[in-house]
Amino acid sequence: MTLVSRVFIFLLFLMIFVRCKSDAEVKTVESKPNMTIPALPEQELKNLVFNCTSVDYIFKELPISISFGKEEGLETNIFFASMETPSYGTNDCKSLARKSYNIGTEIYMEAEVFFDENCHHYDFYKNGKLTYRSQITQQGINFYNNVIAQAKQGPPSQ
Repeated sequence: MTLVSRVFIFLLFLMIFVRCKSDAEVKTVESKPNMTIPALPEQELKNLVFNCTSVDYIFKELPISISFGKEEGLETNIFFASMETPSYGTNDCKSLARKSYNIGTEIYMEAEVFFDENCHHYDFYKNGKLTYRSQITQQGINFYNNVIAQAKQGPPSQ
């Protein structure tokens, strides 16, 4: 190969390399928009009030579980969810319990109950997919504080 051929091949590779490099720099990264999770809508809340037959709690670190039926204040318990989203970041929140909303013998919807000194909200799941996120009402906050206090005391003595 002659010197001219070598220089030509070198320049050809150099041009290809520079051309590829400049294309890479021009590309932009598309990021997905920050998806916000809506609060539990009024229609869904009404559906729970009219159709839900029981609510079950499984607490993660407390030695209790709780069930509510129509006679045990089910409707009041459903209204612990507000129609507002949390006004704080939810990434560092600690889950207290899993709450199941049952219609008959089927689980209609589940909620992860986030409750600690900084967080008071539900993440609602339908068919395993995060669907809604709602703040817990003051009545709900009082309820969970009471449950935690009673669970830490243990069963009543006889």
